[in-house]
Amino acid sequence: TGMGLAAAAAALGETIPATSPRCVIASGLAGGLAPAVATGDAIVPDRVAREGGRPIAVDPELRTAAAMWLPEKRSRRGLLVSVDRVLRTPGEKARLAAATRADAVDMESAAILEQAARFDAPAIVVRAASDAADDELPDLEGLDLGRLRDRLRLAGRACTSPRTAAGLVRLARGGRRATRTLDEIFRSLLPRLQS
Repeated sequence: TGMGLAAAAAALGETIPATSPRCVIASGLAGGLAPAVATGDAIVPDRVAREGGRPIAVDPELRTAAAMWLPEKRSRRGLLVSVDRVLRTPGEKARLAAATRADAVDMESAAILEQAARFDAPAIVVRAASDAADDELPDLEGLDLGRLRDRLRLAGRACTSPRTAAGLVRLARGGRRATRTLDEIFRSLLPRLQS
């Protein structure tokens, strides 16, 4: 869908009516907000909300089916909140956690579930934590990592800032762990949803 609530809403607003899917799965990476969420944990929430908005329940049958096929990783239920910015610091994450009591944060799932509800398509969220509540993320604001010039700018930042370098390493490791978790889930889950 692309990154962010607006991109997700636009993509799903076109895709769902064009394809009439049997179900919609919002998947990808998320950030941990609750201290118990570790990097690589599966996040299959019961409900999702925009920051400051009312929660939307995921489809209970799909969520139950997904929960049966979770890998041997810890999985989080509860609330996932979607925001329009990357939460970089532990302080930002702690403030959002205190305000929402959410377990995790992402940037698209609320818009995806809103569009699914608009077209009466059952939907769930299956994400994995790429960072924990106490992890600080590097500043990638204004960078398009698809462009060589911006990748070189980021490499320059990493060379001059040990904090940026450490954040990039932590983010890469967390992303790999989260991707492995999603791979394990979908290897088991997708064949069962398709039958």
